Amino acid sequence: MEGKLKKASLQTKILGIVVCLILTIIIALVGQFLYLNTQRVYESTAAISLQTAKTVSYMPSVKEVMGSVYPPLKLQPLTETIRNQADAKFVIITDREGKILTHPDRKKIDKFIPIDDSYKAVVFGGYYTIKSKELVGPALVGKAPIFNEIGQVIGVVNVGYLLEDIYLDILKEVKPVVLFAIVIVIMGVIVSILLARSIRNDTMGLEPRQIASLYRDRNATLSSINEGIVSVDYQGYITLMNTAAKRILDIQDNLINEPLKSVIPNIDVEKVLKNNKGIVNKELFLEDKVIILNISPIVEEKKVFGAVATFRDKTEIQEMVNTLSEVREYSEDLRAQAHEFTNKLYAISSLLQLGYQADAIKMIQLEIEDNENSSRIVFHQIEDPKVQASC
Repeated sequence: MEGKLKKASLQTKILGIVVCLILTIIIALVGQFLYLNTQRVYESTAAISLQTAKTVSYMPSVKEVMGSVYPPLKLQPLTETIRNQADAKFVIITDREGKILTHPDRKKIDKFIPIDDSYKAVVFGGYYTIKSKELVGPALVGKAPIFNEIGQVIGVVNVGYLLEDIYLDILKEVKPVVLFAIVIVIMGVIVSILLARSIRNDTMGLEPRQIASLYRDRNATLSSINEGIVSVDYQGYITLMNTAAKRILDIQDNLINEPLKSVIPNIDVEKVLKNNKGIVNKELFLEDKVIILNISPIVEEKKVFGAVATFRDKTEIQEMVNTLSEVREYSEDLRAQAHEFTNKLYAISSLLQLGYQADAIKMIQLEIEDNENSSRIVFHQIEDPKVQASC
């Protein structure tokens, strides 16, 4: 899994992070909204159902009809009117024994139902709201007792709203929020893609892992170079300095974001950045050192973004020149010796061919004696191991 994440492109990473962040926020907000809205709808529905039930139970006409011969005859039209006005699913009136006096389904009138949910209203005369299944189905029901003239409970008013309808009302209010959240997610995806492309343009199309690899390679390369390298931005502030530069300039501190003049006061880098013209092989005296300086501006699309200064200690260059001169002189000496030795070989060969063997032998003996004398002088009078080794 970690390998796949490392290989994922910058656009994929940004897209994943942004989408996950937006989804997390949206889910939290929608969940909070759904919870609060559900509580509000439940409380509002419960208050309406209970208030409607109380209103019906307080009506004098209802109390009068409850004592008539056949209450459903007058109560049914009244409760249906109230149900339509209150937009309730049902307004049901029962007597204290549980006999149904009004019901949206006329076939259930005069039937009995358990008074378990109405026990509190019948026995204690309480007003309350309850979730009940005993009347029509799962519903939020407001219950109010009906009292006669002497304070006895003679019936119960039930005003109910189906839970299914309540959930549908909640979903209707949540739907616009969900649609808005989807729009936000789509906008987040688009913005994250544009952001990733913008970053890729700024990084010249390189992925983060490629930039990290280039950074490691750059540090390794700069550390291995003996020349001092210092780069500055378009304002002349140092952005990079390799180890050789610190050694040559005798610097211990990190001078990143410091002006180049604080390190090399004799150079006018602002002029280079302004005129887009570099400096080649300029000698500068820096305390007890003489350095050879080169500065090249960094230009892209005819715009100067900074400059790179490279320099070396002239002492090192002079030592290299002296070494090359010594090697050249030694090479000339060897060439002269080889030429002289070749001439002597030709002379000895000519004497032998002409029949002067004695003269040839004498010449060889003289050459041997000269070599022995030279070696004796070198080994006994000159005590330099390098000179002795060259002989």
